[in-house]
This record gives sequence, structure tokens and C-alpha cells, in this order.
Amino acid sequence: MSSQKREGGLIDKLCANASKIIKEHDLDVDKDKFLYLSQVTFPHGRADIVIYGLYKGLYVVPLGVEVKKQVSSGTELFHYINQIRETYEHAFTYIYLAIDRIKNNVRKLVEYYLSDIGYGFIKVSEGDVDVVVKASPKKAYRSEHDHNVVASRGMLYISARQALMDEGFVEENIRKSSVWIGLDLPINYCAFLYGNYAIFGVYARSLKRVEQLLEFLERREDLLQSLRERGYRIYLESYPAVGVRRVVHHLDEPISADVVKRLYSMVKRGIKPMPIPRWGAGLGIYKRLWNIESVPTYATALRSIKDELDQLRIFREEGIISVKATSS
Repeated sequence: MSSQKREGGLIDKLCANASKIIKEHDLDVDKDKFLYLSQVTFPHGRADIVIYGLYKGLYVVPLGVEVKKQVSSGTELFHYINQIRETYEHAFTYIYLAIDRIKNNVRKLVEYYLSDIGYGFIKVSEGDVDVVVKASPKKAYRSEHDHNVVASRGMLYISARQALMDEGFVEENIRKSSVWIGLDLPINYCAFLYGNYAIFGVYARSLKRVEQLLEFLERREDLLQSLRERGYRIYLESYPAVGVRRVVHHLDEPISADVVKRLYSMVKRGIKPMPIPRWGAGLGIYKRLWNIESVPTYATALRSIKDELDQLRIFREEGIISVKATSS
């Protein structure tokens, strides 16, 4: 599939015009009710762009968009379509091919063939994005699991963003990527997919911030007990400070005073989780919200995140998470 570096400008332009594509499918166009991500992975591949919209405020609909700089022949078109079939069709019902440059003698073929197989066609020009052929699916996705991974990520992100904004955080302080969404802070509220679950919690990155979070938790056994009773877990990971972002998970278990004390004692003495130069550390406490195989409605997802924000408000009140918020 295309690389983000080569197609980056086109991807940015398409993302900036995501509402145009959303409108084609009778999805909510309120900016708080749709979301776009680039370079989204799922078990059978990766989508250049996924645009998520809510249908009647009820459930999430993901639209997969493959981006190409040009199509110069029918052979090239069929090659791209075969690539899409082997990846996108596992996870998406609605699929688009977005093209920047296309030869005049090939354009009609592109429009006809994509329409015939139920794909959509987006023409990207210098100053605009035009939905030439609306995606009209003729079959369902191939893999229930792939689809649920993609859909759960979209529902989690839209709900988490809204919950954080309802809590008073400004959107400029909320960062999203294909991996996680949350406050752009060293210790933050965040949400992401982890294993088979959509999760929400508090995450600290860097050894200094891990120690700060553990020190706070170690002094609050009442909080630890409350979190444990609500099903919270704690995990520790390491990652290279440079290069490809891959993590090594060291532990993941129900949160307890014992594990917090042991970890705090270790990092306080300067012992790193991964004794390798230039490796960073991360620590998270989190609650499993739902199994990704059962995607909830928007109202249910939003309520579940707000419930956990209430439980975790103490981290903000005590200054562990500190960022300017909007006035209420």
C-alpha cells in the first residue's frame, strides 16, 4: 500500500475535507460527532485514512480511504483494486479510492469500474476534494474481527474526545493518533485499544513521570483499594526512545498496593524497567470498558468514559494531571 511519506500531502487534504465525505452517507456532520485518522492498522492490513461518523447519533460507521498520487492505466487501476480487496475488504463495508492525478482516457474506466464493484471515487485537485462516485457497498466486510477492531477504535476515540471536552479540556490539548487519544501531557488521561479491550485510564511516560505517578499512588492506599474494586489494572512497559515505536510489556495485572510499592521502590532507586541505554518507560492504570468484539452505542461508550473520569478526577484535583481547561 502507499506510504504516508509519499502521499502525506494528499492525506492531509482529504482529512481536512472529511466532512464532505461524511455528508455523502447521511452521517452526523457536527465536528464533535465525526473523526478521521491516518495510517490505521487492523489485523489484515492498514488503511491510509479512516473517517468515522455517527449514524443518527447511535453507532459508528467507518469509511476506509486508499490514497494514490496517480492512476495512468487500466492495469494500474486493477492492481490497486486487488491490493484494496486483500486489505480493506476485511474491515470495511464503505471503501473509497482517492486519486490526485488521473489520465483523461482512464477516468471513465475508473468511475465505471469502481461504481460497478461498489467502491467510491474521490478526485483530489489542487484546491478541492470531490466525491465523484459515492461508495455503495454490494457486500459486507470479510472479517467480523477486523471490522470490530476498526469500529471500536472509532467509537472509543469519538467518545473519549467528547468526554474530555465535557470535562472542560480544550480540543487543542487533546492529541490523537492511530494508536491512542488523550491529553498531550507527560501524565495524561488517555484511551486506546489494548489486547481485546477498549480501555481508558491514566498514563505516565518517561521514568521521571512514572516515579511521580507511583509516588502519588503509593501514598493513597484508599484510592488503590477503590480502583481495584472497580476493576482497574496496572501495566509497565519500555520502548526505544528513537526509531520505530514498539513497546515491550513487562507486567499487566489488577492494581494493588503491593505491586505499586514494589515498582515505586525499584524506580526510586534508579532501576529502569528495561536496562538498555536510551530506552524510555511508561506506566498506565486503566479500566477495561468493553470487549472490542461488542461495539457499544455512542451513548453507552460516552457514559462509560465519563464514569471513569469521575473516578480519576483526583489526579487532576491533586495536580498530577495539570492543563488549562475551558471555563465552565
